[in-house]
Amino acid sequence: MTPQRFAQVGIGILLLVIIRSLAEYFGLRHVHGDALTIAQVTPYVAGALFAAVALALTVACYLAAFHRASIGITIATIVSLLIYKIAVVG
Repeated sequence: MTPQRFAQVGIGILLLVIIRSLAEYFGLRHVHGDALTIAQVTPYVAGALFAAVALALTVACYLAAFHRASIGITIATIVSLLIYKIAVVG
């Protein structure tokens, strides 16, 4: 696979990360019902916002033909979000 293809895959992965993070609201809503608080949802929205900013940077690098930078941003974002999830969400 070429760096361009890896960058494209990374863009798709980040898009899925955003969708998954925002969809967690529905899982929490199902578990907690009306007792769901904004504090319980905030970590997932913050993660989705972080991934959205990273996606914008990744796409900008991809369009500027900086495919390796795009791949690096994707990897750094995924690692950062995993650390964030372990530290904040549990």
